[in-house]
Amino acid sequence: MFWYYRRPLLGYFVLFAVALFWGFTPRSGQALLFDTLVLPWALLALVTLNLPFMRALCRGLRLSESERRNHALEHATIHFLRTDHGYRKSVGGRALPGGFRIWGVDKDHIRQAFNQVIALEPDARFRVAVAKQCGSTIVFAEALGITLLIVCVIVFAVFSLPPWGIAAVLLGQLTIFLLFRYPIGLALQKPRLLSVDFSSARIVQINKAEAKPGLERPPVFIVHTEVSL
Repeated sequence: MFWYYRRPLLGYFVLFAVALFWGFTPRSGQALLFDTLVLPWALLALVTLNLPFMRALCRGLRLSESERRNHALEHATIHFLRTDHGYRKSVGGRALPGGFRIWGVDKDHIRQAFNQVIALEPDARFRVAVAKQCGSTIVFAEALGITLLIVCVIVFAVFSLPPWGIAAVLLGQLTIFLLFRYPIGLALQKPRLLSVDFSSARIVQINKAEAKPGLERPPVFIVHTEVSL
């Protein structure tokens, strides 16, 4: 099911369809029987399927200080790889306590981009480290969408709303989701996921690693860092 997790909006739109169906299905006869017997299990399956997003959200909010520093270094390095070295969607990374994984780039370009990061002042490092493409931003967006839609389904199950009321609830949650799915993740990156609280950093070594199928595009490297406070 990895293809599902590479498409974070898919879960939102599937759950949106469930909420739409639940809201506009008459609560009588065979429709009521279907709602009672099938839809709760479908909803439970969707929530279970999206648990990895929730676990990733919880883990992201509990990063150690060393992981937050390396997360900032990883983001900022990828920023320069994309802006100054011509890489686009192929590059990605993940922070580790002692460095970070990075894939889809050349080894020499990693060092060049990293040195560009270290040459920046702390405030400038933050500006290039906060990234819309970060997996945490996607996770926050998915968590927001799932929470809003589950609330909608509960509201439709408890209250008998007229069609215009159902439409208003769905439109309201869709508006909130579209307006805040990225700003929330970006706002939380700086205080909870990133740290530039260090005077300097350097690359100790870069080792080649095996790519994780479906997630990383070779070549993959583990960048070991040393941070001075």
